Amino acid sequence: MEPPKPTKKDDGADQDDENDPQWYKAHAQSYPCYKLAEQGLFNFEQMRNLEGDWQVTDSHGNHISFNFCVYSESTTSGCEKDSFGFMKQGSKCLELTSDEPQAELNDFVERASQVKGEDQEGIRLTRAGGATCPEDTS
Repeated sequence: MEPPKPTKKDDGADQDDENDPQWYKAHAQSYPCYKLAEQGLFNFEQMRNLEGDWQVTDSHGNHISFNFCVYSESTTSGCEKDSFGFMKQGSKCLELTSDEPQAELNDFVERASQVKGEDQEGIRLTRAGGATCPEDTS
């Protein structure tokens, strides 16, 4: 794998190749899948699904597809944009995340267990971007 190097974006700003969607797509299968949060470094390699996307359907029939450290296979569902998650609403496709690989925040979280009463720990991944939220007209 060739090492990432700075390139220029359209506005003239430096951009690491690893944050460029085209470079990332070409190298995603061999790129490390680590997430850094305030409590440490987490390896998400086992969550990366190279054989397809993780998929769920909500109670309204919307199909949501997402993946970790590799772009979702949105083109197989008729969506055109690169994204780590998207929602198919009938024939409409909504991008749920930014296409930039580094556009995420990772937080270490704790909560009391709903079953045993002991604390549970984990990491929350928050991706930037996605479709514009509708205005609140209430």
